[in-house]
Amino acid sequence: MIRTEEAHTAALGDAVVDFTRIHRNWEFTYSYGLSDKVSFGILIPFNDVKNNVSAYLDTTTADVGRNPLYTLAGFNPADPATYPIIPVAFGGQPLSTADIMALLGPGLDVDNNGTVEGPEPVGYGLDPVEDWSGSDIGDIELVAKYKFYEKDNWRMAFSGGLKLPTGKTDDPDNLVDIASGDGQTDILLKLNTDYTGVEKLFLNATVKVSVQLPAKETLRVLDDPDVPLTANKEKVDRDLGDIVQMEMMGNYSISREWSVGLKYRFTRKFKDEVDGNLGYNYSALEDGTDTISHMGWLSIGYSTVKKYLDKEASVPFNVGMSYRNRFAGKNGVTNSEYISLSFGIYF
Repeated sequence: MIRTEEAHTAALGDAVVDFTRIHRNWEFTYSYGLSDKVSFGILIPFNDVKNNVSAYLDTTTADVGRNPLYTLAGFNPADPATYPIIPVAFGGQPLSTADIMALLGPGLDVDNNGTVEGPEPVGYGLDPVEDWSGSDIGDIELVAKYKFYEKDNWRMAFSGGLKLPTGKTDDPDNLVDIASGDGQTDILLKLNTDYTGVEKLFLNATVKVSVQLPAKETLRVLDDPDVPLTANKEKVDRDLGDIVQMEMMGNYSISREWSVGLKYRFTRKFKDEVDGNLGYNYSALEDGTDTISHMGWLSIGYSTVKKYLDKEASVPFNVGMSYRNRFAGKNGVTNSEYISLSFGIYF
């Protein structure tokens, strides 16, 4: 619901918004092995995203609106009847969807004379809520891997590297854009353990730590975490919370080409720290940023890699379909599910 705060809470109506997001993500990787134990690699993600938006104002519940006599009456602070926004019961006309877009942007021109009159706060400087699309490179990863143990059916390897802030960050003036990066450098640490002691079954356990380094970012600083709109904008000092991730995966080979898999991932992100110089309520950007996520995958895949190694296929590639379910979470990490298709080719 869109509201203005005066002596009481007044409703302009209900904002009815529907989003449909389409993600097409590619990852280009290159790995070079110095030996059978040491390798270096680079991962370059490319994202093509569309956000189809339907947004309109339902004025059924509106109890304030545009004052149709504003042009004639002028504005007198002592006379509520001359206010640009007045109660519907006193003749106020409910705002249109275009009026709300103006309020989110430069502000509402009540009498269409080119001057913004209200209501307070006058204009948030936001872009219109409409369809959005973007294509760009995400945050590039540079990683070195060392296989330090291999005996019987066990293999263990340690990886370390950097995730660079090469992706486009969130636009503070756009409510519907989708960022391809988060604006700071990460130190990546990973420990992999493989077990191949069961015929046709591959088991893996991975622990990953992402240490997110401090950076500066231009953000909207909310007055209240429960009120999502503000005109407060500042380039703040931000230290995103570090992330710990634990994953267990099992993959069973039905044949040389076909396989099925199960995967579980636990993710714990620690609280962000934000500070600035303008005296805003920076804790509003910290509240609820410590999150927990539980996710599971069921997948089926087809691969020509083994046939390629046996010189029975000309191109090594794999295709797969996965069902992902996030079945539990904390602090805004809601339950969700989707089906994804993947394709990979090796050069």
